[in-house]
Amino acid sequence: MKNPFLKKAILFSFCLLTSAFLLQAQAPQGIPYQAIARNASGAAIANTAVKVRFSIRDSIATGAIKYQETHSPTTSALGLFSVNVGMGTVVSGTFSGINWGKNAKFLQVELDPAGGTSYTDLGTTQMMSVPYALQANAIKMRTSATGDTLYTGGGNYVIIPGISAANPSTGNPNWNGTTLTDIDGNTYQTVTIGNQIWMKENLKVSKYRNGDNIPTNLNDGQWSSATSGAYSFYNNDAASNSVYGKLYNWYAVADTRKLCPSGWHVPTDHDWNIFIKYLDSSSDSTCDVGVCYNSLIAGGMLKSTSALWYNNTGGTNETGFGALPGGVRIGVSGIYYLLGTHAFLWSSTPKNSSSIWYRVLFGSGAEIARHGDCTLSDGFSVRCLKD
Repeated sequence: MKNPFLKKAILFSFCLLTSAFLLQAQAPQGIPYQAIARNASGAAIANTAVKVRFSIRDSIATGAIKYQETHSPTTSALGLFSVNVGMGTVVSGTFSGINWGKNAKFLQVELDPAGGTSYTDLGTTQMMSVPYALQANAIKMRTSATGDTLYTGGGNYVIIPGISAANPSTGNPNWNGTTLTDIDGNTYQTVTIGNQIWMKENLKVSKYRNGDNIPTNLNDGQWSSATSGAYSFYNNDAASNSVYGKLYNWYAVADTRKLCPSGWHVPTDHDWNIFIKYLDSSSDSTCDVGVCYNSLIAGGMLKSTSALWYNNTGGTNETGFGALPGGVRIGVSGIYYLLGTHAFLWSSTPKNSSSIWYRVLFGSGAEIARHGDCTLSDGFSVRCLKD
């Protein structure tokens, strides 16, 4: 029976650090899965005990169920839940008995937001390269120099596309193999696009480059009246940090103590213009009057294909930039808004004494727009750019 109030659960993370599996004899018997549950109007199903059922099907999406289990997580204030497939309450089969090396495998996800057994089918997706790292339990192997050939020890080679010791993160196109680490110890992958090197994730740091703490935990009134740097988590939920990063006011962006790690900076408006022009050579012709470097093409190239984008259209993430819809904390009121539908990204360049140039991507369509109608106390995401 389908629940009429359930729209869908939104998968945003289904990954393993495959290089770790390739280098050890025994792989953990579990696959991390994180999602956001939303109701029919698109609102997150927050702080609710839900029931999730996973089925691993063989060969085709409607194939025989080789393993089935349930989980009973409680969602966060953002509707987020996290489980490990393979570590739930077993309904049938054994996770350790799945033969990952034979036939394609498909993961079916069902959810009951009321915590019962009236599941709504959220769809079935082929499990690509990552789960096959579990096959490390069955054979001795080492990774070739190219990272996609596994030596079985018996003179044979097994080609498993997508598993690479050089790049342990699947689903991240154009990752250039380098990372940077902020003063809090957060590590970020980076991506080369044109002649620029960008972070692939939103900034999460809680301190300036010199180690000084950035103020946080401001209530709505304090946020709207702030005249110095501050950050917040969307909806004051720290769980959002691992997905969307932090929301910073522009005073934090402009602070001389610097937000980005050494050798990196918050992009200027000119940096953004170069970036968009590289992706869309016709971007000048698609501007609003007086507001150049909008693009009806580049936005889709930058948007993650994750269903965290509610009603996502146009997102291809072919650049690997992986923009996510982290929403905004509105400066004039301190309230949070537009999570799941908009990504707001700071520049470091003032438009005038009371507003700053920034970029915004929309869930509907493939546009990235240049605006300067924000206030200095608005809370936006930050992507750092290599000096």
